[in-house]
Amino acid sequence: MRYTEAEQAQRELKRAVLSKSTTDEYTKWVERNSKPDPSLEVVDPEYAFEDALRNGMPDDGKYHYMYMYSSPTMHFFKHGDTREYVQYNRIC
Repeated sequence: MRYTEAEQAQRELKRAVLSKSTTDEYTKWVERNSKPDPSLEVVDPEYAFEDALRNGMPDDGKYHYMYMYSSPTMHFFKHGDTREYVQYNRIC
């Protein structure tokens, strides 16, 4: 089974907590996984879906995909069932 980076990070955290790892290991894990990418941002999901629908997302896509984040040139969405990521050009 494939996991997204965020899901893999959550699984690692859960393993660390369940195995009662030391505080130092936990601190290193948090530092490693809590640095956000400065080029990514969250915009109003309605605008992101409008852009995606104009750029090729199927009309029923808004019922199957979740808005995740945006880069300066793309919007990223995740399928609710398959967890597949898709991206569409950003206009606004």
